[in-house]
Amino acid sequence: MGTGAAPPLATPRPGPTPDPATAAPLEGVPVADAAARLGNPVKVVVPTPAVEGAGADLLRTAEGFAADLVDLVRRLGGAWAAPLYLAPPEPDPSPSDAVPELDREEVDARTADRLLADFGAHALVAAVLRTGGDDELEVGIQLRRRGGRVAWRASTRFVDGTVREARLSLASDVLAAVTGRPTDAGALADMGTSSLPAWLAVCAARHHRDDLETRAEAALRATVLDPGYAEAWLLRSDLALAAGDAEGASALAAELPRAFPRLGRAWLARARVRASGGDRSGAASDLADAIARPLDGPSLLEAAQLAATLADPALSQRLLERARDARLMDPLLFDRLGSLRQRQRREVEAVALWERAYVLSRSIRGLRSRLAVGHARLGNQKRAAEMYEEALARDSRSAETRYWCGVYARELGGTGEALEHLDAALRLDPDHVPARVLRGGLRVEAGLAEEARADLEHAIRIDSEGAETAEARMHLRRLLLGPEVVDRATRLLAEGAAAIRRGDHAGAVPPVGEALRLLPDYWQAWFFLGTAHRLAGRWVPAEGAFRQVLRQRPDQADAWNELSIALLEQGRGPEALAAARRAHDLRPGDASILSNLGVALLDAGDLAAARDAFERAELARPGDGLLRQCFAELERREEAAGLAPRPRAPRAGGAPGHTPARAQPPPRVDLGLPAPRVDPEGPDLPVTEDDGDLVPVEDDGDLIDGADLKIVPLTEQDPPERAAEDADGGEAEPVVSDPAPPGSPSAEAVGIPAGDALPGPGGRDPRPTPRRRRRSRK
Repeated sequence: MGTGAAPPLATPRPGPTPDPATAAPLEGVPVADAAARLGNPVKVVVPTPAVEGAGADLLRTAEGFAADLVDLVRRLGGAWAAPLYLAPPEPDPSPSDAVPELDREEVDARTADRLLADFGAHALVAAVLRTGGDDELEVGIQLRRRGGRVAWRASTRFVDGTVREARLSLASDVLAAVTGRPTDAGALADMGTSSLPAWLAVCAARHHRDDLETRAEAALRATVLDPGYAEAWLLRSDLALAAGDAEGASALAAELPRAFPRLGRAWLARARVRASGGDRSGAASDLADAIARPLDGPSLLEAAQLAATLADPALSQRLLERARDARLMDPLLFDRLGSLRQRQRREVEAVALWERAYVLSRSIRGLRSRLAVGHARLGNQKRAAEMYEEALARDSRSAETRYWCGVYARELGGTGEALEHLDAALRLDPDHVPARVLRGGLRVEAGLAEEARADLEHAIRIDSEGAETAEARMHLRRLLLGPEVVDRATRLLAEGAAAIRRGDHAGAVPPVGEALRLLPDYWQAWFFLGTAHRLAGRWVPAEGAFRQVLRQRPDQADAWNELSIALLEQGRGPEALAAARRAHDLRPGDASILSNLGVALLDAGDLAAARDAFERAELARPGDGLLRQCFAELERREEAAGLAPRPRAPRAGGAPGHTPARAQPPPRVDLGLPAPRVDPEGPDLPVTEDDGDLVPVEDDGDLIDGADLKIVPLTEQDPPERAAEDADGGEAEPVVSDPAPPGSPSAEAVGIPAGDALPGPGGRDPRPTPRRRRRSRK
């Protein structure tokens, strides 16, 4: 018995793997303590089952059975499982009319022990499939530990009418035996089937060695056998997308939410297909509908990746945290969470999470070299060097690995070695944006202006709105304007941030206005200025600042949202409603945008549409205080209009593992220059990210009080590659020379700088409510 092709789930390369508890000898910093708080990952592998008394048809489904069991265990959460595809014995040459002997031997104790050691797993699930006629399949299960010891065994029968219960019971029993924790499989019942032939067809469709067309035919057969088998329809959509059949995938995905409206995965499948076809608005709307319904851990991880693709990193972060709360054991989740913690400057936790991902899988691109960088920053030079050498030995043909090796070399001060790695990364992938940006920055430092400019402009052309290109634009400003101008603008913006921290919102306006005289094209600084005016209750200059943002970034949803608030506060309801609808079109699932749209609709007298917006906002943010006020005002107006009271829609967003959505971010303080960030020694606040800016957010969902936050400027030692690899966001267009672009609002219109005494602070939340809104109609 030998191993076959690599399984679809990433597994470590065969070879000795230390136990997770001692996988990473960490010295000098409390990374081991952080890893202990995470707990050791429980890892189980599932070889292809042995088959008794059957021919090629059942043998073909055996691999699909392993994939099905692994998928259920992962969705229930608590352990990481991977299928091991074991190659069947080759049949002896025989006459063409003879039936080859294809039965697969059961995994014996010696083989089980070898597989556990090779894959660093804690347990192995060995299964034997036995047929009992056309309407019965018996599965014998053994859970083997190190030494081949059988820790648990069971037998399950699949017959028509009990397939759903049998497969869920089997998966939950396996998980309980591995983790010692009971599991609830009820949430997965909607995807199942009661038809044994339909389930066997789905298993055949999971057979990884078959071509996509053969697998699609098996999935189609499953839906014919049982038209209500949701998992079969989802599999058909996935296979069509994988085969490049955009029309077929789109047709299937369009029907899924209508056929299975309660199933979050159905909405998620349509969102994925729409995103692949370039329909970002439709994908965002479907994603919002998906996360308003119960989702399991793997689906939450998939939704988080889709949110990042749709340039909503704050939502992506929340979904990653929800996947963690659902006890999803997935190396990709730990890798993403590690990158998130690094962006929050929580390096110890980042390294601990990456180490956990490393224990589970060695095949994530760049993981070893990220670990080298993380350990180097924490002073664990021995472990950093080990990871660096292993990355070069195992993954040197990966552009991602060579990029992070360049980051590591730069951390140690080896500019020449860093440039060699970056050159190699760009030979492997000429459009690797982070490598372009970092090489451009190093060339700026080396005085190679033309070469640096070529790299930076190339990066901006590839991804004009990416988080990494914020560094590119900063370096271009230094080249075009000179470092003195950029450094002075940085200091002025830091002064504005300090004023916001003190609660002196009016005092933030002059320094930010002066910074904008130096960098008039910097849209985030305009947004900062508009927010300062909003907090000070100066709605006319706030409107001007947000309109200036939209001149440069017409698809900036937050600016449209803020503009709607400023217009509503001035009593310009129709314009406010148009702006709120534009914000909603750009980001339909955002709770703050939905609640603002509801208030604008309420102002316009469209009570039914306002209720719909408020209810959708409540799905995304259950228990929000301002939404309660909005509902109270809505109900008062409905009663005054003589409308019968309506019960609220059920709050599907309160499913287990759900984390309420955060409030809209406060004024941005990291503006793409060497800018302020949260002091790691300051309050331990969560940090979200939007358009490349680090934004502290309080747990209660309200805007943070600046007086509670310590913000310090970055030092020159803070490398540009701290912009995370998987964040999405944007920056301004390249610098223009005119201090005031044609058609831009006047300085007076945006309040730069007025010099007069400004009113006191306004409200803390960026959403208007019926209670707070001022009317200025004549």
